[in-house]
Amino acid sequence: MVLHLFQAVHTVTQRVEIVADEEKKERVMYFINNEMGPDDKVIIFVGKKVT
Repeated sequence: MVLHLFQAVHTVTQRVEIVADEEKKERVMYFINNEMGPDDKVIIFVGKKVT
């Protein structure tokens, strides 16, 4: 689920996605393999709740 789409500068797109723990690896791999172009760059921030 994409919550917000921000434009920091005209060359940067920020996306915030909330993904269930069991779907995170699959979502990241799908994004890298199917949504990124050959010259695109990505920074992925993750958070994990410690219980």
